[in-house]
Amino acid sequence: MITLNKTAIHPNFILGAVSFLLLLLGVVLRSDDFMIGDYLKLAGIALGAIHWIWSMIDVFTNRELNSKSRPFWTILVVLIPPLGGMFYYMNRRTNIGM
Repeated sequence: MITLNKTAIHPNFILGAVSFLLLLLGVVLRSDDFMIGDYLKLAGIALGAIHWIWSMIDVFTNRELNSKSRPFWTILVVLIPPLGGMFYYMNRRTNIGM
């Protein structure tokens, strides 16, 4: 078995990026009086809420975080919901087994 130490793109990072893009697209389309902008904003908010809750659970249950970095990531994820979780997953390292 080969174990590679790589930075993996976590599904929650992708979820956060999609929710952020849907929210921005919804705001832009709504400013041009397209009704679909409202639906895109709602979808972005719903996906963003799922991303935020998933990020908080992951920060609280991750045993690899030491006692100095856990408060930092907790504050970042709670205060900046969409971007804090994305920053957390960008800096998180995982082992991928093949």
